[in-house]
Amino acid sequence: MMWWGEDFLKARSAWLYPTEPMQGTLRSIVIVVPLFLLFALLQGVFGILADVIFYHANATVLQSLRNFGNTANFNADPDMANFVKASILGMFPAAVVTTFLAVAASHLGLSKSKGTLPLHWPKIGPVGWMTILCGFWFSMQAVSIIFFGAFANDTNDSGLVEKALTSIAADKGLFFLALPGAVLGAPLVEEILFRGILFAGLIRTPLGRVGTVIVTAALWAVAHLGAAPILFGIVIFFMGLFLGVLLLRFGSLWVTIACHTLWNLVVTLMLFQAGAGQ
Repeated sequence: MMWWGEDFLKARSAWLYPTEPMQGTLRSIVIVVPLFLLFALLQGVFGILADVIFYHANATVLQSLRNFGNTANFNADPDMANFVKASILGMFPAAVVTTFLAVAASHLGLSKSKGTLPLHWPKIGPVGWMTILCGFWFSMQAVSIIFFGAFANDTNDSGLVEKALTSIAADKGLFFLALPGAVLGAPLVEEILFRGILFAGLIRTPLGRVGTVIVTAALWAVAHLGAAPILFGIVIFFMGLFLGVLLLRFGSLWVTIACHTLWNLVVTLMLFQAGAGQ
C-alpha cells in the first residue's frame, strides 16, 4: 500500500474532493477576479523593472505596450519583445504575492471546521505519483498531437510566452531566471485561483461536478487567449478538464499543481532547446 498510497487506492472507487462547504459562489468570484487582475498588473510592474535592469528600457516601452497581445509585433517591435521577455522574469514574484493573498483571502472569515481550500498533502506513494504524472502527461500529449496535427498550418503562430521563452533561450542566465515563473509561479497562482477558489465556489451550485470542471476549464482557457492563439487555448481547455477531474478524484490541489508544473517544465525546456539551437 505504501508504494501506491492510501489516497491513490481510495480514489480508484471514490471521489476524494471535500464535501464540506468551502467558498460561496459570489465570494469566490469577488476573490478570483480582482486577484487575477492583480497578478497581471504585478507581472507588468515587475516586468518593467526587469526590462529596465536587463534591457535598459526607457519611456518608449510604454508606446510599445499598446501592441501587447499582438504576436505579429513581437519580432517587429524590439521594445515590445524585450518587455514580454522581461515580464516572464516578473512572473515569479507576481505569482508569489498573488498566491499568498489568494490563500489568505480564501481563509478570511471562515472557520477551520468549514474548510477553505483542499491544500492538504495527499497520501500518495511514489508509484501512485508516477502513475498520475505519467497518465496526465500522455493524455496531454495525445490531445496536443490530435489538435496540432490536425491544424499543423496554424501552429507557426505560437503565443507570446512561447515566443519570449524561445527568444530568451539565447541568454542562458536570463532563461534560468525566467524558469521559476514559467514552471512554478504560473501553476501555483492559476491552480489556486481557478481550481482552488473558483472551483470551490461553483461546485455547490446546480453546475455540479461536471459543470464546474467544464466552466473552470473554459474560463482558464479564455484567460490565456490574450497572449495565445485559439488553438493553444483549445489545448489549455482540455488540460483544464484533465486537471479538474484529477482534483475531484484525489481531492488535493497539490495533485493539479504537480501535473501543471510537470507540463510547464517539459514545454519550457523544449522551448529552451529550440531557442538555443537557433
